[in-house]
Amino acid sequence: MARSSISGPVSLELGIAVDRSVSMHAVFEPMRAAALALVDEAVSDEDRLFVVGFSNETRLLAEGRGEAARVIAALPSTPEIGNRPTALFAA
Repeated sequence: MARSSISGPVSLELGIAVDRSVSMHAVFEPMRAAALALVDEAVSDEDRLFVVGFSNETRLLAEGRGEAARVIAALPSTPEIGNRPTALFAA
């Protein structure tokens, strides 16, 4: 993501949605690592970042501007325990 092609100060508003359903168990750690790498490489102190987790319900896990470390720390390290699938078609 190159910001150098835009003149003047530019800030991002970046949301990360994390599927926490039990079906993500096998791929959860690579997904989390990719999200951490994205934030590390692309988010600056001027940017607003938020993390939303979803499985059978959606929750705002953390948000803030200039607080990438705190927000990204809210990324869950494992999917939810149990057998609740993603409520994709329940809406």
